[in-house]
Amino acid sequence: MPGRREPGGALGFGLQLELDGVQVAMLTEVTGLTIEREVIELREGGADGTQVVRKLPGRAKSGDVVLSRGLTTDDSFEQWMAQVGTDTAAARRSATIVVLDRQGQRVTAFSLVNAWPKKLEYTGLRVGSGEPLTERLVLVHDGIDRASEFCAVHGLGRMLGQTTVRSVLVFLLAAVSEIGGVKTGR
Repeated sequence: MPGRREPGGALGFGLQLELDGVQVAMLTEVTGLTIEREVIELREGGADGTQVVRKLPGRAKSGDVVLSRGLTTDDSFEQWMAQVGTDTAAARRSATIVVLDRQGQRVTAFSLVNAWPKKLEYTGLRVGSGEPLTERLVLVHDGIDRASEFCAVHGLGRMLGQTTVRSVLVFLLAAVSEIGGVKTGR
């Protein structure tokens, strides 16, 4: 049914970028997280002289990823872009796009393997337009890996099942209260 959300579907309320495990930016939009497979057409001739075209899966390829954020005094995008011209090997980094829920907890993440910036663009630079100034960084990469685990408790419930999560939480609460009892001499 249109407009209905699938139960357990993830909602993203925030996006952040981590480079080599360090948070460097909050993002407003990410586009281009795609994985595509090339199609190989194999032409075969039949005994009766007819040709049959079979389509086979080819290499996986990933598109460019575009990161957008409001323009701030943070120049990490510019520094990374400059690094490509001076030290290409060091400019290839592990870039992770983290999706956050309303409480700021990690919902899921997409890791870009050996990412490096190919283009930095500033938009909204028009007198009287009232548009916010934004910067867009276009990344090239060798592949996308999606995190298989969720970090929030509700994500853990989806992975393990609610009964298992309740059991783990009950165990942890009992352990914490027992430790608290030992510390206070109860």
